[in-house]
Amino acid sequence: SPQFLANPIIINKVNVFDASNLQIITQTALVLVLLLTTLLLTGVSFIVERNEGSYSRLVLSPTSKLEIFAGKILGQMMFAMVESAIILAIAVFGFGVKIASGVPDLFIGLCVISFSFISLGLFITNYTKIQSTTILAGLLVVIPMIFISGALIPVELMSEQIQAASAYQPLTLGIGIATELVIKGTGIESLIPEMMQLIIPALIFFGFTVANRNL
Repeated sequence: SPQFLANPIIINKVNVFDASNLQIITQTALVLVLLLTTLLLTGVSFIVERNEGSYSRLVLSPTSKLEIFAGKILGQMMFAMVESAIILAIAVFGFGVKIASGVPDLFIGLCVISFSFISLGLFITNYTKIQSTTILAGLLVVIPMIFISGALIPVELMSEQIQAASAYQPLTLGIGIATELVIKGTGIESLIPEMMQLIIPALIFFGFTVANRNL
């Protein structure tokens, strides 16, 4: 056949996952919004409470530091879940985006991602005293995370060292978990290794903040 001589190799593309471009963008945008709001809002709100004396009054009360910071994280996580619900509702009902996983799995995954970002925001407050410094320190952490996560620039274009660092940073792991849940419909039990890579550093940041006697 003349066509076979002209094109001896025919490549047929088959989409493994039925995902639109908007669906691919949705989960990345969701995690980016959670990063910016939870990390910065957690740090700034805690600095404000500390400077206004609210935190000192809580420390003098019978409430332990562990309970204070646990309540802080729980409150921020509730805000993150409401924010996520609004974003997903707009994506689903406004733009027809399909969510592959179930609501319980998606809820657990977003809770783990939010907990990681919130703990990092609290950790930053160990080294800042005022709001402007906290925001600047947060941006110094957030901006490199965004650039090496692959959200803006493909990771394949970066050096091997940056690729290795990118694979273990919270934003990359968060986007990976959200991608598995939103696009691929992966069960939450299959994502336990990735979630543990977020939870363990977050617990270390949280424990360091609670144990800091200067707070």
